[in-house]
Amino acid sequence: MLGRIDAIDADIAAPDARIDAEVRALEAGVPFAWVVVDEVYGQGTALRGWLEVGSIAYVMAVPRLFRCGLCQQNARTLAAILPREAFVTRSTGPGAYGRRE
Repeated sequence: MLGRIDAIDADIAAPDARIDAEVRALEAGVPFAWVVVDEVYGQGTALRGWLEVGSIAYVMAVPRLFRCGLCQQNARTLAAILPREAFVTRSTGPGAYGRRE
């Protein structure tokens, strides 16, 4: 079973400092297959690069004006350009009030 490490370093403020938390988890032998971060950490390009080099799956929220993609467009513009079929809604699982969408 994969462990959760999100509570270990929830107080880290700098986006790129999050790498330290993931490295410490790996060194401690905490098994994990993916990383999910909010838009504060989603802006960390070093974290994204580190995860990609390590072949660690990730989901990162980004602010709507965050520059991304090959043309460095903001996320809002990029989302508007992509076809509706490019997005898939996934449930995060049952919540306190039933299924979350």
